[in-house]
Amino acid sequence: MKFGVIIETKEHEKAWNGFRFATASKKNGHEVKVFLMGATDACPMSTMVDCVKMVEWADRVATF
Repeated sequence: MKFGVIIETKEHEKAWNGFRFATASKKNGHEVKVFLMGATDACPMSTMVDCVKMVEWADRVATF
C-alpha cells in the first residue's frame, strides 16, 4: 500500500508520531511519502501542487 503522511502540526509529540507511523509503515513494506506543511526552516519549499500530487499518488493519507 502507498501511504501519504501530512505533518501539519507544530506540536512536537504529534509530529514525532507521524514520523513513527511513516517509519513503521516502511518497515512493513509499504511505500511512504511525507509532506511537511509550513516547514520552510527544515526543508525546501513545497507547494500545494506537491501536496496534491502526493495525495493523488497515495492509496491512503494520514495527517498529524
